[in-house]
Amino acid sequence: GREISIADLVELLFEVTGRRKDLVSDEARIRPKDSEVHRLLCDATRAREWAGWTPQVSLEEGLRRTAGWVRDHLDDLTATRYHV
Repeated sequence: GREISIADLVELLFEVTGRRKDLVSDEARIRPKDSEVHRLLCDATRAREWAGWTPQVSLEEGLRRTAGWVRDHLDDLTATRYHV
């Protein structure tokens, strides 16, 4: 139920992890100004209505937990290819 830009999400990740890196933007991937999509926002209303699901942690806490898991499992991750 909260909108956040990719830039703000990256800043939040810097804050949560206590690490900062230089950001590089690929001009070819920036959304054109005349794009029909101006913003994307996830709405979990149906998940709540259909399955009774509600988030149990905040975005910040979820990022902290994820960052901690990644830190503890770096040897399990393959950094030679793109991960989604």
